[in-house]
Amino acid sequence: MIRNLHALEGNHLLADFYCYTLPNPTKTCAAAQDLIKNDNARDTNVGTDLVYNDLAYYAMELGLVSQDDVDQNTSRNLAQKRQETELMLHAKDFDEFAIVCPTDEDYEILLRLSLEAEEEFVPNIYYNQNGSGGSRDGDDLLTQFDHYKNEKKFCHVNVKLLLEQGDSNHWKEYFQSLTFR
Repeated sequence: MIRNLHALEGNHLLADFYCYTLPNPTKTCAAAQDLIKNDNARDTNVGTDLVYNDLAYYAMELGLVSQDDVDQNTSRNLAQKRQETELMLHAKDFDEFAIVCPTDEDYEILLRLSLEAEEEFVPNIYYNQNGSGGSRDGDDLLTQFDHYKNEKKFCHVNVKLLLEQGDSNHWKEYFQSLTFR
């Protein structure tokens, strides 16, 4: 079943999924509604940036951190704490040479495929915004796509390059210093 997440039947994404998408959702739907009533369910897509996982993984792969000293999860958490608390930077704030973004041609292909998918799977939204009488509003696919492109959401940090070549924040040296003996 394909669900149009732009047209919720309820007022909460999680409850709508459990109550109106899953077959025979009686207990699951009730549990989701209880979570919402108790304010224990989040309505946002928090998204996780994997750069810290990648940093920890490649630091171990390159032998900068020994698994005898620090496990990958601890290394990941320490890297995030260093970047966001000590250096006061965001997950994508690394030296430019290590930021890899799609080419303009790749962006065009991704946008075209996204619009084609919108037209095929949710035609009422596509034609309301593209077709007769409709115009695209501020919360549509094109606007979101441009926002994600400008925010570098489609980009990633080449942490292997960052750790092999070194950088202005000395990540290689940082990982080499992580021991708990």
